[in-house]
Amino acid sequence: MPEKRVPTPHSVLHLHGGGALILSQLLKCTVIEDVTGARIWDIFPTVMADSGGTILALCLHEIPARDLLQTYMESIPESLPQKGFFFTQPLPVTANRFDPNHLEGTLRKILGDKKLGDVRGNLLVHTHSLENGAGRLGKITASDGHTSYYNTDGNHSLVDIALSASAVPGIMPDYDGYIDPIATQNPTAIFVKLKDAFPDTPFHYLQLGSIHDQQVGNSLTQGSFLGGLFRGRFLRYTAFHANSLHLHDLNFAYDNVTTHSLVTDTRTPFQSTNNSIKQRTLLSIETLDDIERRSDEYEVLCLGLRENILHHTGSFMGITQSVSDVRAQVDPFMFKGKIVTDDPDSVPPSFPSPDIIPLQQSPQYIFGYAAGYIIGNALSHTKGTLTRAFKDVLASWEPKLFPKLERDSTVSKDTRAP
Repeated sequence: MPEKRVPTPHSVLHLHGGGALILSQLLKCTVIEDVTGARIWDIFPTVMADSGGTILALCLHEIPARDLLQTYMESIPESLPQKGFFFTQPLPVTANRFDPNHLEGTLRKILGDKKLGDVRGNLLVHTHSLENGAGRLGKITASDGHTSYYNTDGNHSLVDIALSASAVPGIMPDYDGYIDPIATQNPTAIFVKLKDAFPDTPFHYLQLGSIHDQQVGNSLTQGSFLGGLFRGRFLRYTAFHANSLHLHDLNFAYDNVTTHSLVTDTRTPFQSTNNSIKQRTLLSIETLDDIERRSDEYEVLCLGLRENILHHTGSFMGITQSVSDVRAQVDPFMFKGKIVTDDPDSVPPSFPSPDIIPLQQSPQYIFGYAAGYIIGNALSHTKGTLTRAFKDVLASWEPKLFPKLERDSTVSKDTRAP
């Protein structure tokens, strides 16, 4: 009797939002593409996306993760508000919103005129309509080839979908009546549709996750309410709990769904609205260190994903090599410390690499040289004047200071033999 063929698992990727924190997910996508040797949309036939994760999902459909990472690093300073923007917000008088034109321009360069019907996989995007409330835009093409669209059609522009899902309320203007829903969508409801579309198919759900403090609940129970409120711990706790809840719900509801989370644990209070180069640097350091620390877990995960891929787009590499390459790629965009030395070879390698400043070009050397030059020249010009002035003062004070010497001098002159 022939053995029953085990169906290939259907892989589902969930890309969360998080403002500036989506960089953590993009770094993970880059490593996954490196290690599997395939593009994200070749690995995952279904992608769920929330907020900024929608931007990642749609752009990854068009370009490799490594190319998107380069674009992100080059464009993000103008695509998201900088810290100073929030200090320009007036009190409840008038609204001041961040202009998303640069973000839209970047998206149009990548996505062009592509429509939802051009997406070759299944896409489910969480949205919020100011008129109708929560909703979902997307499409699912079932195993029999039938495509179902949800709250839209195949002509919906990918740029419009990305901007409507990521228009953060209070920071950006609404986009055609849509705003960022902030909360992440629960995948359990989506799996109801997926199981109908792909009957008798096992599923693998990967929660890529950004970066969360998994001990934030403990800090809330031990600290003061106001301290937790002002430090944003309640918002971070809500986001972390939602991720945890979604994993629990899937495992609770379905027997043929395996779940995996790559959320990076951190104690650093990262902020989704902090677009500074310092936070990008710390976020990159902690995410890449976490990937390296969990290299065995990533290797096993990517091996399983690679076995399910029908078409490889290139060769694959190991975790260590991928992380090293990613560090080298993003290093020019990181915040760097400065080391003054005339022997750059003596500086040990690090990430991010420091700015090496030759001794004679360092601010301390230049300041000291300039100060010495000015003082030296000033003294050389005033030396004679100061000396004469000192002698004149001494001569005027000498009789008062040394009267006895003056009298002795007079007597000796009078009594001298002719």
